[in-house]
Amino acid sequence: PDSTETITVEFEPETAGIKNAQLTITSNDPVNSPYIINLTGLCLTDTAPDIQVTRGNTEIISGTTVTSFGTIPLGTTLDIIMVMSNIGTEDLVIDSLAITGETPEFFSTDFPATETLAPGNSKEFRMTFAPGFSRGMKQAEVRFFSNDPDESPFIIKVRGRGY
Repeated sequence: PDSTETITVEFEPETAGIKNAQLTITSNDPVNSPYIINLTGLCLTDTAPDIQVTRGNTEIISGTTVTSFGTIPLGTTLDIIMVMSNIGTEDLVIDSLAITGETPEFFSTDFPATETLAPGNSKEFRMTFAPGFSRGMKQAEVRFFSNDPDESPFIIKVRGRGY
């Protein structure tokens, strides 16, 4: 009772990038067992490409961040400007992209199907939502396939509503 214990957790990833894990502590505590601690670490020491996508000052987290086009009138389109950067130490090679999901036909991008970004370089691109004359919520995923060792495909979730 009323005591503490120090636990040392070591972070030794084999590749560069963001790493996530959970530390689970099981005890006889009737309220807090198991106790789960989410762990995140970023390894920058490897030489590798590292994709990063931003919208304004906001970083897009692959497969997590949802980019919303909001609600737009039927028969119109809306563009969102994004920037893809290579924050790694080797060339980032985008070798293909695909728009998939529930309603991919309502979304497009002007990003080329293949592109190489040298370390430190960026490319601005446009994502477009065009609901045509179809009412309701539309959703898709834009997938960029590359040589990034831990984020391929890089997934941008998109959604918009036509009214």
